[in-house]
Amino acid sequence: MTDNEILLKILNKVENIESRTQRLEVLLENDIPKQIQLIAEQHGDIVAKLDAIADYPETRGRVSTLENVVTTHTREIQALKEKAV
Repeated sequence: MTDNEILLKILNKVENIESRTQRLEVLLENDIPKQIQLIAEQHGDIVAKLDAIADYPETRGRVSTLENVVTTHTREIQALKEKAV
């Protein structure tokens, strides 16, 4: 294999990496913030519902479940924010 052939293979791989990197950047710029926003909105909705039903004794089990979901969403939001940065 000649030096030119080796250089062409390397160039091809670099171009492939650049293309994949560009697609990833577009994904990070467009899709990830939308997903984070959606999770944040769901988180807000859950908190609002918790406030509305927290006064009813028969809903304690449901409140506990919702609190767990909110905690999970909070972790997911944080993880997505860290990935986006």
